[in-house]
Amino acid sequence: MTQSNKNFPWVGVLVLLLAGGCQWGLQPSAGLSQSQQAQRDELNRQGVQKAQAGDNAGAIELLTQAIAQFPQDAELYYNRGSVYSDMGKPNEAIQDFTQAIQHNPKLVSAYNNRGIAYAQGNNYAQAITDFSQALRIDPNFTDAYINRAKAHRLQGNYQAALADCNAILQKQPEFAPGYYQRGSTWLAMKEYRQALADLDKATRFDPQMAPAYAQKGVVHRALGERQEAIEAWQQAAQLFQKQGDKDGFAQVTRLIQQLVR
Repeated sequence: MTQSNKNFPWVGVLVLLLAGGCQWGLQPSAGLSQSQQAQRDELNRQGVQKAQAGDNAGAIELLTQAIAQFPQDAELYYNRGSVYSDMGKPNEAIQDFTQAIQHNPKLVSAYNNRGIAYAQGNNYAQAITDFSQALRIDPNFTDAYINRAKAHRLQGNYQAALADCNAILQKQPEFAPGYYQRGSTWLAMKEYRQALADLDKATRFDPQMAPAYAQKGVVHRALGERQEAIEAWQQAAQLFQKQGDKDGFAQVTRLIQQLVR
């Protein structure tokens, strides 16, 4: 785990839409007969259920069937793109989110999730463009603020990252991910005390946020506070293990072992 820390998840990938969903800009299928609408809704419902059960291949198969029959449906492309994102296939996800946007330019979550897919491929400039478009459609869309802050940070544009974090924390002063992202930005800037203050707030408002404890360990190590670093990483390891995050658990375990040798 490094100071740039890419491991805190991007926000929004796994939002799947069912008929009647409340996503900003979602429009019902138009021009379908009652039987066609029922068929479309059933394929979509089954695809979403497959994805939620972890059967991504089954979800892709059903959603692809639905798209073949209803190729103008933004929601179907959006849902399949979300599954591709979960499968670690950002290029396929980008193609589907782009189709969703073409069919429904106001589907704010499609911009957010396409931005995530671009960021997963290290295309932070395009990701920021999409997160910004999501915010133009819905200025209160928290996910896009947090994701854009992270993209700015990973791009090395720390002042822009801080500005996004400050904007969301002004609206939601107890929002743990905002403090986490701002603390991670201070860490990247080597402003260690400010980083620690924000990361402490992140864990205060969300005691289950394992990446925040991991970052606190990185800060303590940078400050030469060996015991505090170990304790923070031990807390992170417990949470990662409890939450089933094998990669996070392995990373902090290695960091602990490096300090106790």
